[in-house]
Amino acid sequence: MERCPLQVYWCNGAQICAPHDQEMVRSIEEELQPWSASCWAEEEAQLHPLRTDPLPHINLCYMEELQSLCFHRDLNRASPLKFVHSSFHGVGHVFVQKAFEAFGFAPPLAVPEQRDPDPEFPSLRCPNPEEGAPALELSLLLAEREGAHIVLATDPDADRLAAAERCDRYGLLEGAWSMEQSSDAASAPVACSEKLVHVNGQQGLSFIKHLFSNFFWLLEIRPEI
Repeated sequence: MERCPLQVYWCNGAQICAPHDQEMVRSIEEELQPWSASCWAEEEAQLHPLRTDPLPHINLCYMEELQSLCFHRDLNRASPLKFVHSSFHGVGHVFVQKAFEAFGFAPPLAVPEQRDPDPEFPSLRCPNPEEGAPALELSLLLAEREGAHIVLATDPDADRLAAAERCDRYGLLEGAWSMEQSSDAASAPVACSEKLVHVNGQQGLSFIKHLFSNFFWLLEIRPEI
């Protein structure tokens, strides 16, 4: 049986977690009998006048919103920084290129072996940015050859990001900047640097440590922050 993985989001904007996942499984198991063939008239759906492709409009709106978050476009255009990006055999390449354009940066160098979508992930043991150096091996090699300062990698569906640079301060700088933009609270896993706690103390924000590493759990604890 061919698998078709889907990501399902709850009304809080995060991917579903317990107990909603179990309820969905229960509902599916109650309807295991396939519908009649008439329900799957794919050609009719393709030709229906109400059928539209929302992706171009969504992309346009997203990039316009992204431009509104750029505060230093002139500095970005003049920046000597070189970036490497890998899309991990997923869909992120085109969108990351457009995002860099929206911010005024020169386009990042793409890891050619991992640029195009391939569900077999031939160059990766595990296509997760959280794997760190093993998953970033080709990206780091390209950065070394090209003299790039920062490596970025998006997971196959481009909703997670890994970042690496030649020193270990990138996460601290990003966390400090994020806290500067916040007016009320911050949260981070206990594995994160204690330096973030110090930065938070200087900002005077409410701060919660947690054990979650999956980003969709973070919105679940948002009411506590």
